Formats: sequence, C-alpha cells, structure tokens
Amino acid sequence: MGFLLSAGLDSASVFAIGAKRLSPRQVTAFTIGFAESDIDESPVATEVASRWSAKHILRRVSEEEAATLEEVLAWVEEPISTDALLPTDRVFRSVRAEGIITVLAGEGGDELFAGYSKFKRACTWLPGETEDNKVSASPLERYLRDEEFVFSSNEIKLLLGCDRDDRRFSCMESEAGGLDTLGQMLLFEQRLRLPDRINLRLDKLSMARSLEARAPFMDHRLMEFAGRIPRRLLHDSEYGEKAILRRAMSGLLPPSVIRRRKAPFRAPDRWFATGQAADSLLDRKNIDEAGLVDPEMVAKLRCKSAGDRGSRERLYSLVVLHSWYRAVKRMFDQPQSSVGASSNE
Repeated sequence: MGFLLSAGLDSASVFAIGAKRLSPRQVTAFTIGFAESDIDESPVATEVASRWSAKHILRRVSEEEAATLEEVLAWVEEPISTDALLPTDRVFRSVRAEGIITVLAGEGGDELFAGYSKFKRACTWLPGETEDNKVSASPLERYLRDEEFVFSSNEIKLLLGCDRDDRRFSCMESEAGGLDTLGQMLLFEQRLRLPDRINLRLDKLSMARSLEARAPFMDHRLMEFAGRIPRRLLHDSEYGEKAILRRAMSGLLPPSVIRRRKAPFRAPDRWFATGQAADSLLDRKNIDEAGLVDPEMVAKLRCKSAGDRGSRERLYSLVVLHSWYRAVKRMFDQPQSSVGASSNE
C-alpha cells in the first residue's frame, strides 16, 4: 500500500494510522522534496516514516521540470490554478515506478476540520476600500471572492474585456442560509473547492499513471461526523487550527507534525512566475497568438512579479491558462498524436 506523505498533519495522520494497522513491509511512503528549504517538507516526512520503520521513497523535483507543466495540464484537461499540479504528478510517477497501484492521500482534512487560517480570518475581516470589498459585503461574500478569484473584478475586466460572473455566490448563500459563517465557509469548501480543484487534480493525475488514489478524509461517514463537531473543538489556543485532529493524533505523530502550522503542498511559485515558463509563455508573441488575455495587462503584472506572492499567483494563473491552451491546441492540431500520454514511467 502506498501513502503520500508530507510534513502536514493530514497526510501524516493517514500514513500513521495505516502504518499502525499494517506491517512495515506492507507500507511505502512517498514524499516530494525541493531544494528550497522554506517549502521542503522531506526532513519531517522522513522522521515520520522512520518512526514507523516504513519504506520511504523521496523524489526531489527541480526547477527544470517546470517546463513539463503543459504535459501535466494535458492530463488534467482543465486550467486549474494550483501550484500543487507538478509535485502531485511527480509523486504519482514515483508510486507507479515502485509497482504500487493503490495509494492513500491526506486531501480533505482541512475542508473537514477548518484547517486553513482563512477560516479564522474571514470572520474578523474588515471591508477594505476596493470595489470588491464594499462595506455591505457579508463575511461569506468577502471570503468567497477572496478564495475563488485570484484577480479582482477590475483586473478581470482589463484582462478579458468582460465583467466577472459572481452568480454562483448567490446560489451558495441561498443553500447555506441556515448555517453560521464558519459552516457556510466549510460548505463552500466541500461543495466547490474539493470537487472542482482538489479531487480533480487527485483523480486526473492518478489515473494518468494508472493508479487508484483514495482520500480517507472524504469518506462520507467521516464527513458527516465532522459536520457535528462543536466549533470550539476545531480551533483552540493550545493547538490552533484542527485542534481536535491534533489532539487525536498526538500519540502517533511527533511534535514536529503536531505543532507545525499549516503550509501548502506546492512547487515554488517563482519557477513559473519569474522563470523560463513565464518567459516562454507570456511574451508578447504568444499572448497575441493565443488571444485569451490583454497583453498590456500581462506586461504590467510581469513587472510586479518579483515583489509579492499575490502578483506571482496571478502570473502563475496566466502560465497555467496558456499552458493548458497549448495542450488543447496541440490535441486539436494533431488528433492522432498522444499528447500527454508519456507512459506510466
């Protein structure tokens, strides 16, 4: 049995419970590492795997591999803007190379147990001065707009020449009308983010390697149980976010995991925002050829890309969009070719 293992609480919990129930020779943990120490989780993952005497496969991803994003998006088939795409693809390649066909992942834990700091922030956000954060906006409205859109409505208009479509928010608010603010936010995560982003990435990229990937946190019985947990148990002053899960796992996982704050599973955004991927995809010629966004607006965003993470996220979204466009165009231009079908190696 394979387990995707990072330094995060969710994947480590799934791994530890599996390792406890199975013998060490039945368990293989797979971890992605990076040269960038600020996002490299391999030391903690190695500590967790060693604690259970499990076989541990560490695959380091380099910046040069950012050039394969188009191939990854050919498998995903949709331009989802998550910087977990590349490391997810690479870890599934490692699983397949070991001859394992079933792998368990930790996805879903944050959406069940309010693991993101934004859940706490969203309840106390003060409306800003921009048109996207008017004083009349509810906490849920502000949360949805911040979470769903990388670009502001004004940036969308400048990039695409059209207004942003916010109709899905009114539908969500109507459905969640009887819940408190946190309950509404969790509903959004479970109804939209999980299927549209997380499960899509997990399912498409595992199927690309002929794997069966499963996320135990998404078992409907566990999700129903999580929905009944009192809010006070989800966050406290001692453990912070996901307090109930941290307490439950404190006997199986080391303090380096239990006390670790939430960090995303991602490749360095600078690889795509300021590296060769951006240079080749977002130059004027390619932007004009694709005809998807305004080239002047892209040039302005590129000038700001080195300054802050928000600008890099915007550029990464544009890199994903144009990589996806290239993948789709190649499939239509060469219908007999096997775009993205690079085997299960």
